[in-house]
Amino acid sequence: MLLTAKPRIFSGMIVAVLVCLAVPAFGQVQPELSRFAPLDQPDLVDHFTGDFRYAVPLMEVPGPNGSYPIVLSYASGITPDQDASWVGLGWTLNPGSIVRQMRGIPDDFGFTNSSHIDGDQITTVHDVEANVTYGLGIEGNYEIFGADTSVGTGLTAGLTGYFDNYRGFGITSTVGLSGQTKGEGTSAAIGVNVSEDTLEGARVGATGSLSLGDNFRFGADAAFDASRGLSALSFSAQAKYQSEDYLVSTGNVLSYLGYAKPAALPGTQREMRGSNIKITFKMGGEVYGNYLNGIMFGYYNEEHVRTTSSSTRAFGFLHLEDASANDALDFNREKDGPIYDQSPNLALPILTHDLFVVSGRDIAGTFRAYRNDIPIVFDPKQ
Repeated sequence: MLLTAKPRIFSGMIVAVLVCLAVPAFGQVQPELSRFAPLDQPDLVDHFTGDFRYAVPLMEVPGPNGSYPIVLSYASGITPDQDASWVGLGWTLNPGSIVRQMRGIPDDFGFTNSSHIDGDQITTVHDVEANVTYGLGIEGNYEIFGADTSVGTGLTAGLTGYFDNYRGFGITSTVGLSGQTKGEGTSAAIGVNVSEDTLEGARVGATGSLSLGDNFRFGADAAFDASRGLSALSFSAQAKYQSEDYLVSTGNVLSYLGYAKPAALPGTQREMRGSNIKITFKMGGEVYGNYLNGIMFGYYNEEHVRTTSSSTRAFGFLHLEDASANDALDFNREKDGPIYDQSPNLALPILTHDLFVVSGRDIAGTFRAYRNDIPIVFDPKQ
C-alpha cells in the first residue's frame, strides 16, 4: 500500500503505515537513519555495487523559499550486523535531522512550574567495598636517664604485621633514636625515626625543639618518603608574657613551595564513615637510671561509604540562576587541577551549553542557546 501511494498526497493511510513502521519491535530502540540516500535515484541498480535501490516520493512540505521533498528510499545489500531503521530494514526516511550534542548537564534541567523551582535529580550510586585494615605489633623502648635529668637518650624499635583488603599483607619495621638536654631553664630535644614498609617503602623523619624558659618555644620537623619525596617540612614558634600568649606561629614550608602538600580537588566527593579499635598491653621497669618497657598491641580499622545512593538537584544552562548552594550546575573548568595555598591561578569556569547540529537538503549548520547575563557558578556545598 505504501509503494503504490501517489506522491505529494498526505493521506491518512500513509501516516498509518509510517507509524506502524516507526514502532520499535520487541521494545528495542531503532536508529533513525539507516544510511544516506539521495532524493533523486534515476537508476534502480547501483552501478558500483549492483544493489537494488528504489525511492518513493511521499510529499513536499511547502516553504517560503520552495518546497522540501520527503522521500522514502530503499537499498538492498543488507549486512548481517545492520539494524533496521525506524521505517524498516533497508529503508531510509531522511526528512532532515537536528542532532543534540549534550555537554555536561542538559540545558533544560531545572524547570519552573507555577513559580516553584524543582531541579531535575541526578542520582549517584556509590558501590565501593569497605576498606578494612587489621594488624598486630610489638614495640620496645630503652631509655638512659629521663626527662627530669640534664641529659637523656632513648632507643625505640618496633615490628608490625597488618592486612589491608585493598593492598594485601604488609610488614612495618621502625627504629628511632632520641636525645635531650636540660639546664638553667633551657631545654632541647631531637629525634630521628626510620621506618620500612613492604607496601609503602621507606620513610625517614626528624623532629627538634628548643625551649628558653617558659616564655619562648621553637620546634621544627621534616620527613622524607621514598614514594613521594620530601613530604613534611614545618616549623612553629610560641612566645608568652605574664602567662598570656602573644605570639603563636606555625607554618608549613612545603605549602609555600606548592610541593608534596595534599591538595584540594574541586568536585563532588563521597562521604565516608569509619570505626576503629586498638588494644595495647605495656610492661616495663627501671634499674639504676635505665628504663625498659615493651608494648604489644592489636588494632582493627574499617572505613565505608556513608550512603550508597545520593541525589542532587541539577540545573542546566538555561536555569542556572535558580540553583542553590547544594545543587549541581552546568559548567566545567579549563585546565582544572589541584589547588594549593599559593596557587598563582585558578581554573577558568566554562558554561557547557548543548549544541544542536542541523542537517538536511541544502542546509547544514549548528546553533545553541544564549544568555543575556553572566551567571554565578559554584560546586555543590560539601
